Amino acid sequence: PTIPATSVDDVAPTDNFSFTIVDGTCGTGNNAVLNGQYAFLVKGGGAAVGYEAIIGAFTANGSGGITTGLMDINRTTGVSIGLTIVPAGSSYSVGSDGRGCVTLVNSAGATMTYRIAIGTLASGVATQGRMVLFGDNSGNGQRLEGILTKQSVTSFNTAAISGNYVFGDEGIDSSGKRIAVAGVTTGSGATGLLSNFDTDTNDNGQLDTNDISGSGTYAVASNGRGTGTLTRNFGFGNITANSVFYMVSTTDILSMSSDPLGQFTALVSGEYKKQTVASFTGTELNNNGYVVYLSSVDTGNGGNDVVIGQAQFITGGNVTVTTQENDNGTLGSPNSGAGISTIAPNGRMTIAGIAGSHPPVFYLAGTSGGFIIGTDTSDAPFGHLEQQTGGPFATSAITGQFFVGNDAPTTGAPFQVASVTFNGIPAGLYFVSK
Repeated sequence: PTIPATSVDDVAPTDNFSFTIVDGTCGTGNNAVLNGQYAFLVKGGGAAVGYEAIIGAFTANGSGGITTGLMDINRTTGVSIGLTIVPAGSSYSVGSDGRGCVTLVNSAGATMTYRIAIGTLASGVATQGRMVLFGDNSGNGQRLEGILTKQSVTSFNTAAISGNYVFGDEGIDSSGKRIAVAGVTTGSGATGLLSNFDTDTNDNGQLDTNDISGSGTYAVASNGRGTGTLTRNFGFGNITANSVFYMVSTTDILSMSSDPLGQFTALVSGEYKKQTVASFTGTELNNNGYVVYLSSVDTGNGGNDVVIGQAQFITGGNVTVTTQENDNGTLGSPNSGAGISTIAPNGRMTIAGIAGSHPPVFYLAGTSGGFIIGTDTSDAPFGHLEQQTGGPFATSAITGQFFVGNDAPTTGAPFQVASVTFNGIPAGLYFVSK
């Protein structure tokens, strides 16, 4: 509503102001769309707890009830590993537009309510979505946002992790600075061994590139929750780090570090994706277009720095890249350039000729895309490369309902989830429900 105001003493000056009334109710009537076991990963933070990541899984019964669940939490202030989700008090509801609420009560006595936006239906059941913690009424509480994805119970065993996997993690180091890691490793299957590591790390601008050291072990329980241990040599000695992960499928895994934050242990979380190419020849991306997304923290102003763009791979390693940057609210102009890509047999790709003296490094899952880590010495960019399909594109090609969620590297940034419906007409009108 907009309220006009007129001065009592002098009727000539007028003014008006508007305000928004927030609808705090959750959508209802479409609970059957959330049915089965779902893994989730949210991250962010707050003034009281610092940086935070929560990973877990819950089973939705299709009628608003949460029957079982698991949860692990890692915060700047400490870890809470091996929690369960209590059915009593846990519930969910979903509306006709795909938005809803999920309330999870864990065995430590905490109640967390999330707003969700779901989509990508298979036989009327949602396979993925976005979720945001919905309880910061003061502006000083926790702000967490992340993903929700349906699990395949056939992957709930150690042998399911077999072959080469690329991974991408982001979070903070012991000084509270941003850190990003991307790499590739090989899982042995039933024996639970990790080998053939190749990683790139950007710790607040401090680079550790093309590091091939490391070995580890892993095990997956019958509930889909797994644990892993990784040992790497950093020159001054071996450092061992532990993690917890949740199987989504044999090709997709959500993960989080489970050690308390310390001098040699970072607080990071992310995803593993199985490679679909056994050994890259360097031509896999030829004649394909890709979208690019990178986010980081601008160490100069402390704000979010986001880059989106498009990359077109031709032949002979040639690639043209167009990007646009929003640095803490300042939108830059589109920037285009040409480069030469080089893909190693394990899927590690570099592109010479773009981003000046600090070109990003890519770890490819296959022709579908992969993870990106920036090599800037002032921050720690991290993001994704994803293949474009369905072109050539036009306004009329964007139709139907989409679920939306945003990420932000800084812990105090605003988060949102939404349902957006595009009508596909040339004017490009859309309708959004937050």
